[in-house]
Amino acid sequence: MAIKFVLDNEQRKNELTIEEILTLTNKKPYPSKDATHLATFLESCFDVIAEERRLEIQRKKIADFQKQKQIEEYRRKKAEEQRLRTIEMQAPIPVPPKAMEKREYVLNIYRNPIGILVEKNEKGIYIYNAIQPLVAERVFEGLKKFKQKAKENPNLLENNILIETNAKKAYAKANQDYNEHSLQKIKYYLQRDIYGTGVIDPLIFDENVRTITINGPKKPIQIEFSNIGKIKTNLKYKNNENINKLIQRLAKESHRTVNNDNPILDVIFQGLKIEATLGIGGANSRLTIKRL
Repeated sequence: MAIKFVLDNEQRKNELTIEEILTLTNKKPYPSKDATHLATFLESCFDVIAEERRLEIQRKKIADFQKQKQIEEYRRKKAEEQRLRTIEMQAPIPVPPKAMEKREYVLNIYRNPIGILVEKNEKGIYIYNAIQPLVAERVFEGLKKFKQKAKENPNLLENNILIETNAKKAYAKANQDYNEHSLQKIKYYLQRDIYGTGVIDPLIFDENVRTITINGPKKPIQIEFSNIGKIKTNLKYKNNENINKLIQRLAKESHRTVNNDNPILDVIFQGLKIEATLGIGGANSRLTIKRL
């Protein structure tokens, strides 16, 4: 009987174990619906966190790359600055050009040598001097009638015998000596005033003169000279009448009209920009000629 009791107890334990197993196997499957939703949510959260970490790593890589580029650019600039400093230190020190003390040259105008001298005066200011043939003013007075005829008929300037005849009379009347150079001198002034632009002819012929400015009579004509700038000349007009005649002549040559009702001239003619105002009503005549 004792042996059977022990066997019964052992059998009972086995039966209880089997019941527990059956009980467990009869439970609803895991996980539940709510647990499944929770797991899905958590999994999404993990995915978001993982993506955020991935983006953070990517942003860090970009920032590191940009920082590296800035460092490289800074180093490149410093190296370039050092290179330029080295070149500058090795380069010879430039010597400033010596200031021009004066210029002397000759223009050939109507077969006459006209000297040009540009130098500083006693005040250290540059002056443009046109050195033209010397003829006494009284001689010109004696040539007025012939000069007027020559303006009306320029062919008279080709007749040397006629010019010489009138020139000798003018010299005699002015009590001046006539010599072998006198005819050429007289012809120069006649051609200058009839063929050319009169007083400013040397300035027109001189390529170094870029701009000519006349601000009225009895005032030195101003110019803009190459490599110097604005300077005064030894040339001037005696009165408004002569300046007005030049303006009217320039207008006629450029097919324009200027008069008291239309006193302004603004034209480009033969490579020159001409701006002028007739001197009327007591105002000064003004003329600017700019070489283009």
